[in-house]
This record gives sequence, structure tokens and C-alpha cells, in this order.
Amino acid sequence: MGSISVACYKPRPGCEEALLELVRNHLPPLRAQGLVTERTSIVMRTANGTIVEIFEWVSQEAIAGAHKNPAVLDLWKRFERSSTMHSRKGACYEGRTAASGYLLTPHG
Repeated sequence: MGSISVACYKPRPGCEEALLELVRNHLPPLRAQGLVTERTSIVMRTANGTIVEIFEWVSQEAIAGAHKNPAVLDLWKRFERSSTMHSRKGACYEGRTAASGYLLTPHG
């Protein structure tokens, strides 16, 4: 069974475009590794500039395996250079339990 992830990326100063490019292009390599599903991700920007991405891992085992996968570790290093990453409850929303923002991905 898949596992939905909500990732929040606060761009580092001067790195927003690099971060957006990374968010747009990081799922195909994860799919090639068999780690995430084909489900279309949802990406939005909140009022404070945080980029929120919702996507689906194949399983909890895939998530655990990602922490040892060299390709994924390299990808995460690139995210760390362009943003601060948050995945804890409320971290995306500065203590709020929900957020609204502007959709950055196509919908259909």
C-alpha cells in the first residue's frame, strides 16, 4: 500500500528557481528506482513562500530504503542546498493545521 507524503520546502535566499526546478524534476528518478508511484504530485506555494509537495511513495519499505539509496541521498543533498525541508506536522504552515496557497502544478 502506498504512503502519501507532504513535503515542505522553504527556499533559501536566491534559490527559489533552483528549488522549483528540482521539485518539478525529482519524481522521475525516484520512479526509476521503484520508490514512488505514478500518481501525479500536487505542488503549491503558500503565502510565506514555502513550496508544499504532496506525492506517494510505493510503501513504507520504499521510504526506509530511500534513506540508504545513493541516488536519493544525492537528490536530498540538492534539496538541502536550495531549501530547508520540513515534514513534521505543522512545519509547513507555521503552527497552523492547514494551509492554502497557489497551485503550481497542472490539474485536471
